[in-house]
Amino acid sequence: AAVAAAGSLGYPVAVKLSRALHRGPRGVRLGLGTAADVAAAYGELAPEGPVLVQRQAAPGLEFYVGVRADPVFGRLLLVGAGGPGVEELADVAIAREPLESGRIRELVASTRAGSWLASPASRALFDIGSLAQVAEKALRAFSATDLESLDLNPVVITRAGAAIVDAKASGRWPRPATAPREVPA
Repeated sequence: AAVAAAGSLGYPVAVKLSRALHRGPRGVRLGLGTAADVAAAYGELAPEGPVLVQRQAAPGLEFYVGVRADPVFGRLLLVGAGGPGVEELADVAIAREPLESGRIRELVASTRAGSWLASPASRALFDIGSLAQVAEKALRAFSATDLESLDLNPVVITRAGAAIVDAKASGRWPRPATAPREVPA
């Protein structure tokens, strides 16, 4: 099934553990270009649990976008350097809603990785606006749910735009329907 999925997606693909919280290099096989590569990766990972096969994102810069429901501050947006070392890098900026597009761009640029992304030389190579769009869409989607957290990591930024490579959510999706209310005549 993994080989068939890879064939229908098109190579190269990534094969990764589906339930690991932080996969790291141990739970991911990248750049798989043949059916034999996929079969071997599946054989290595399947004993540890279910695996995912997905089209591999183009190379680019890895960022993190997160949304949290905080009981005191409300919805919080987190953006910054992403990838497997997101915790070690600790390059994340946080702001609470409401956030318009310009403020989200400022938030991204306030991180070390984001300031580099916003530099004139980098703007020609990477689409910072696509990262801001992902953050805006994550906020909108989050507001329609009972999620407690949403983590998009990594979000790979290239000249062509952004690709969300992985996502984790906790809470309920979608928000349960509310009971209808009677309207007085």
